[in-house]
Amino acid sequence: MDGVASAWHCNETVDLLAQPTLTRSLVSYADSQQGKPLYCWFRFQADVNQTVQVDVKCEQGYLRISDKEVCSTDPEWLPPTTLCGRYEKGEVRVKRYTQGPSAFVEFKVDEAEGDGGYEFDVTFMDKESDDNLPYGHLNRHDGLIRNTKCDWLIPVNRCVSGQCHVVSPLYPGIYPMNTRCRYLFTNFDEDRIELVFAGNRFSGKFDLKRDHECLEDYIEIHDGTSSVDPLLGRWCGQEGAHIISSGSSLLLIFQTGPGGPPWDYSGFDIVYHDRWKNEHEGGQRVAGTLCDWEFDSSRLMRRDIQREFHSPDHRLPPGTVCSFDFYGQYNEVIEISLGVYGTDETCSEKIDVYDGEKHLATVCPSQHKKPTKQTFEYMTSGPDARVTVTSANGQISDADPTWVYYTFVETDYTGTPPTSTPASRRRGAGYKQVGGESAEVREGSGGQPRTTSIALISWFTILTLSVVIC
Repeated sequence: MDGVASAWHCNETVDLLAQPTLTRSLVSYADSQQGKPLYCWFRFQADVNQTVQVDVKCEQGYLRISDKEVCSTDPEWLPPTTLCGRYEKGEVRVKRYTQGPSAFVEFKVDEAEGDGGYEFDVTFMDKESDDNLPYGHLNRHDGLIRNTKCDWLIPVNRCVSGQCHVVSPLYPGIYPMNTRCRYLFTNFDEDRIELVFAGNRFSGKFDLKRDHECLEDYIEIHDGTSSVDPLLGRWCGQEGAHIISSGSSLLLIFQTGPGGPPWDYSGFDIVYHDRWKNEHEGGQRVAGTLCDWEFDSSRLMRRDIQREFHSPDHRLPPGTVCSFDFYGQYNEVIEISLGVYGTDETCSEKIDVYDGEKHLATVCPSQHKKPTKQTFEYMTSGPDARVTVTSANGQISDADPTWVYYTFVETDYTGTPPTSTPASRRRGAGYKQVGGESAEVREGSGGQPRTTSIALISWFTILTLSVVIC
């Protein structure tokens, strides 16, 4: 066809052996084609260990890029990228990567007009040359759920580098349209999980189609293994977040819509790594509560050493009050120190310290964390103390929570010992022995232990049994 530049001919296959280096090619319209329909396709075939990058500029008509001529319901192939050329701001430029070693590119216009057409570069790339292509730090044969296009099981404890990446399909090119992908992050070591796609700790990228209502292209994250677990939020555009799980699982759902100009969004490159267990040294969780703990000196092997824990760093509903109660022996007082990264006067989060029933102080941690930690120190007059953390607006996560340090200190008590004991002063009903000096109950519905393994097996089984027939 006389409208195709270079040695390429319309409706042909170009492979790596025949032409290992591909230069820019132009599909334009000859005089004989003006005003007539035009359809043309190219198939680019790379080596088995390569992927194909297609950069296209088009000014009118219809363009579709796919891995191969596949049925749209094929269970293991992403849908093609389909878009139209001219829009109000000029020509379309799009970059598309393939899953496999081939690319199928189709051009079509209903009526050829002027000199406009399609201009494109094609590059054959070794998958090993870039960790981001096409799956980030994910092994397709290990983590991709069988019979799915883009559902992943990601064991965070295998991230040996301490900071790994997960990417949207076909990143860093345009992601597929009308697609739903699920990324299930699990930590089989029972540590928690941290996802970073915003802020000064973020080294990746977050760039979805702009939509102020987040109705078409977005990610949403659930604090657990399924979409019925608490929703931490929904994000789109370039607005990211810093997410910390309450337990050992997080579910990220990536949903895309029909797309639209200017088709310049490239998806996401999210950093993930593990985070320490939600432990409270020397404490026991109060059953049936979201975040209440008790610290009883009679249960400690050594009472004269400083112990520590931090305020909740995971999701809290608005208006949550977390209580930390301390019970010493009759001849003990309690030293308490708070370590906060700056304070402010808004008090959207506040920490109150009590000496028995007497209120000692209120500290308001800053929502804009400072690099240095401030310390506030208190000493009780008797054996009981309480620290409460109130979150008026709630929170998604807090990467730099307030640290609480405490020590039971023996005094020279000369009076008559009271008949009450730390055990009798505790809450009694609702107290749950978990076991061990620093035992813990995982955050879950109603403060009950998580059933992560059962939910995970169910989720995995459903996915692996799903079969889509084309």
